Amino acid sequence: MSTTTLTEAARMFEEALEYLETFAAESRKQIGVTASACDVVQGRVDMDELRTELDLRSRELAVASAFLEGLDEKCNELQALYADVAAQLDRCMNRSGNEDDDDEGFSPSSISPLA
Repeated sequence: MSTTTLTEAARMFEEALEYLETFAAESRKQIGVTASACDVVQGRVDMDELRTELDLRSRELAVASAFLEGLDEKCNELQALYADVAAQLDRCMNRSGNEDDDDEGFSPSSISPLA
């Protein structure tokens, strides 16, 4: 082989090596872009999962809230009923006129489970 041929082969080898280095750098960029796109897609999937979970929890919270409102209504009804019973007890005790010494200080409100 002549020196010219060897020089030409070395130059072609260097060009091929530079091309491969450029290709590798571009490939790394593409891999980075692809990885970023995958992260975005994964983020969207995660957001969809979060939305689904939030929707489920919101429905559960609405059911619990309705249940608590029902309990509050029943509690108000029981308090009104207790007030009626306490008033009737007071009237019965005042009508009898027979107050025992043991009854001093008795008040129907002292036995209220809701007081």
